[in-house]
Amino acid sequence: MLKKLKKKFILINMLFVSIILLVVFLTIGIFSYRAELMSIYNGLDKASNHLFGASPEMQNIPRPDGGFFRDQMPPFDTITVFLDNNGDIVKTYTGTEQSAPTEIMYEVLESIDSEQKQGILHKYSLIYSISHMPKNTVISFASFETAIANVQSIATIFGIAFICCLLLFFGLSYLMASIAIKPAERAWEGQKQFIADASHDLKTPLTVILANGEIVLSHKDSTVTDMEKWMLSTRDEAERMRRLTDSLLELAKTDDMKEPPELSVTNISEICVSTVLQMEPVAFEKNVTIESNIEPNINAKSNSDMLTRLLHILIDNGIKYSSQGAAVHVNLSQDKRGISISVTNSGSLIQKEDIPHIFERFYRTDKARVNGGFGLGLAIAKNLCASLGAQINAESNEQIGTRFTVRF
Repeated sequence: MLKKLKKKFILINMLFVSIILLVVFLTIGIFSYRAELMSIYNGLDKASNHLFGASPEMQNIPRPDGGFFRDQMPPFDTITVFLDNNGDIVKTYTGTEQSAPTEIMYEVLESIDSEQKQGILHKYSLIYSISHMPKNTVISFASFETAIANVQSIATIFGIAFICCLLLFFGLSYLMASIAIKPAERAWEGQKQFIADASHDLKTPLTVILANGEIVLSHKDSTVTDMEKWMLSTRDEAERMRRLTDSLLELAKTDDMKEPPELSVTNISEICVSTVLQMEPVAFEKNVTIESNIEPNINAKSNSDMLTRLLHILIDNGIKYSSQGAAVHVNLSQDKRGISISVTNSGSLIQKEDIPHIFERFYRTDKARVNGGFGLGLAIAKNLCASLGAQINAESNEQIGTRFTVRF
């Protein structure tokens, strides 16, 4: 599915880029073609003015021996025809050399629309320009193939540029698609891992519950006291399933929080002390102690319920992954940089390659699920921190153990 999404992304991107490039190149090509025609028309007018003094600056300028100022002629071959009022050819020039009119020239003149000052004779591949003087008419011709050749050269350059641009944009699109699809790939892989873990975590208690039910049904004459251990086992497994569904619902709630929570001035110190007291029975059951170093009377704008839940998750996580007889340290302090809450345990360390991923939903460092976690607690903690405007990070090494720090 992700490969199809990547291909679709590249295809759509290339389609839009191709359309934009085509529009740009066609627009430039059309303007280039028109500019080429205007250049030829201007050159034809220049030839007429030079030869017959049609322009004011060329009039009354002596031309001894029929000489011509060649540097004033257009940079392409022209044929200039001088007509009298009856439409008869008086003079014909090829470039600056006078020549005799030919039959084809008369045919060409018959094809010209005299009402148009400029035009193209596609039949003869000629471009013409007409200059009307008081007593005469001057018509200059140039080959249309010149414009076609120039436009073809431009089209060739644009074609090469178009292909190069497409190849470049294809490479960029592929790179962009790879970068854009990475979060989806990680989420997809994480979701598949979660489905596998959740299936295992749901399958096991369901299997136990069904097995206990079969045992109870097979002893119809037994009393409730006789079946107590099977019923207690069923209750424990049902409780485990409830915790899993509660975690899923909480993650969905914190992840889909559209409006910011209501913040008010909160005594952070009191919340830390009360949360530590609430978690002490949990630590006692695991043979773990909680040591706290909480500065008094630290106040800040926060949400007491969300902050309490955040501390519950971090302290419970520290207890869960501490070895028996160890201690979980909870510290609260304030300095110039802000308020800092840290929870440290000395149990098993988090591998360096797992540190960047532990706050991702569905991610679990305990692949064997020995500690019974669902891989959702830290993802919920990250969402809570984002809602409270705090930052959370983790570090794990032999000197300090594993420490989670929340900074406001």
